[in-house]
This record gives sequence, structure tokens and C-alpha cells, in this order.
Amino acid sequence: MDTASYFCSNDTKRNKYLNDWYNDKVVPNSVYRDFIKQSDEVEWEKLKNYYKQLSKINHRTYRSLAYSYALGSKERLVYEGANSNSFMILPHAIAMYYALIGNLICHFVTKIIDSKIISSAEIKMFWDEALEKEDEERRFISPQEVLKRYLEEADDIT
Repeated sequence: MDTASYFCSNDTKRNKYLNDWYNDKVVPNSVYRDFIKQSDEVEWEKLKNYYKQLSKINHRTYRSLAYSYALGSKERLVYEGANSNSFMILPHAIAMYYALIGNLICHFVTKIIDSKIISSAEIKMFWDEALEKEDEERRFISPQEVLKRYLEEADDIT
């Protein structure tokens, strides 16, 4: 995404890097990051934090690695793929990755609109087509329902 944004920029070196890329050479992430640092300080401040958070997932910091484990029986740590009967994925890991992919999609959409590859009207049309027409019925109770049940049980005790 960032490479494509850089190739659409007005930087004088972009053609050299684009040719390198087409010749199967790696364009380092630092090329785009340095360009943003020099040309848009406000954007760089936003991206700096964003990249730092993504790096924690890519490089598996303690916290991101810990999301892949749960406390099993007899207080043993269980890895998300350790269930011998079937493949188990912990719900909090799934939720975290859905949030990350959603954020990456939003970042990508912003970049392709800014690069004038596609218009915001076209994005809205694609987005509307991608969403389901009807919401899926909840299979789990909502936090509001949990609170309601709790309050009802509390009333029964008194």
C-alpha cells in the first residue's frame, strides 16, 4: 500500500524506485517513510504510531504472542493450535485479528483514494455491495443482555 502510494507521489526518485521494483528489486519501507517524514509531518505522526503497533504483531512481542495462549485445565498454558482432537483458535485472537484486518482495509482504502486510483463514490458502491443485506441473528447474548440477566437475578435474591 505504502509503496503504491509512493509511486503515485511527486517525489523525484519515484521513477527510479518503480523501475527497481519492476526489475524485481526490493524497495525498502524506509523510502516511503522518509518521503512522508519530509513531506507531511502530520501524516508521519499518525503513521509512526500505526507502524509501531503493526510491528508488534509482525515481530510477535510478548503481548501479541500471549494472545495465542489460554489457561487450560490444571492451570496449564494451552496454545491455540494444541488441541489434539481438532484445531482450536481462541476467540480473543480471532477478534484481535479481525480488528487488525479491518484497520488495514481502512488504511488501504484511504491510500487508494488519496492516490486517485479509485474514487470514494466507487469505494462506497463496492462497500455497499460487500455488506450483507440482513444482519446475521446473534448466536451469543449481547453485553446488554448479560447486564439485564444479572440485574434480574439480583432482584430475585432480595
